[in-house]
Amino acid sequence: MRRALLILAGAMALGACHRSPDAAVTGAPEAQLPKRRAGLWQETVMRDGKPISMGRTRICADPRKDSKTSVFGRKLGHGICPNHAIVRDPDGAYSFTSTCDMGPAGKITARGRASGDFSATYHVHAESDVSGAAFGALNGHHVTEMEVAYIGPCPKGMNPGDVLLANGMKISGDKAIAAAAALGGGR
Repeated sequence: MRRALLILAGAMALGACHRSPDAAVTGAPEAQLPKRRAGLWQETVMRDGKPISMGRTRICADPRKDSKTSVFGRKLGHGICPNHAIVRDPDGAYSFTSTCDMGPAGKITARGRASGDFSATYHVHAESDVSGAAFGALNGHHVTEMEVAYIGPCPKGMNPGDVLLANGMKISGDKAIAAAAALGGGR
């Protein structure tokens, strides 16, 4: 459980550099950023051409928790990404760039694109360069592809923000956010 929580926290911390602080979105006012609809979303993530070790994850989303955990969440990356921009492309997709200091998770420069309708599906392509991470495997150039799809209402017993791993382990959304913060994602 501890290892899965650390892996999830590391993924959230790495993802935090794709997020922008509250009032610092360039080119796309907050009201124009996409919001996932409430319910259960399934994420399939490939990193450097391989599925991540946690497999497919399911996340119970709602507007309040989504502001902390979505592709464009604001709270997790607050204060750690001094250089960041999100722009809406003419085709409706969102391009992002950022430079973040994730503490033990390293310094990350990222660029990528999120596309889709965000009410049923979306895709994120991100390229990142990581240096200075305490866990050496995080360092280097990485390509992350994420396919995300809405699959219906959250099941009974799963609260907004909760993450269900492929092995059936459920992680409280609050614990995952706290773990990411401990790695530098919530300074």
